[in-house]
Amino acid sequence: MGELKEIKDFLQQVTDAFAAVLDVELAIIDRNLEVIAGTGPYKKEVGFVYHQSSTSSQMMQSEKDSCLFIKNTTNSEYCKQCSRFSNCEVCAFSMCSISYRGRKVGTISLLALNEHQRKVLLKDYVHLMNFLYK
Repeated sequence: MGELKEIKDFLQQVTDAFAAVLDVELAIIDRNLEVIAGTGPYKKEVGFVYHQSSTSSQMMQSEKDSCLFIKNTTNSEYCKQCSRFSNCEVCAFSMCSISYRGRKVGTISLLALNEHQRKVLLKDYVHLMNFLYK
């Protein structure tokens, strides 16, 4: 597997299935910052390329494989650096880098777009972060 885009149809099926079970939105972004798969409003963004200031870009540039959990995007320094900060619908999210053979190839995010989804992320934080990490 060289690129996530090569398996985008499979990734879309997986994100749809997980979103239905987890009751939050999902997005998968490749190393070129292109949305490869998503649910909710991110399904319409498939093919959109995020700016270098995005949180996914920051995650991809980090030296280590990592996960990030933002409880409130309005107070997040990561989010404030993003060019879409003032128009962002996300109120909380969990994000992990996706690595393959020691190389970062993208990010996967669980996204809360409303207070109910934010509560789901907060309540099941440990389990959801473990899910993303694996």
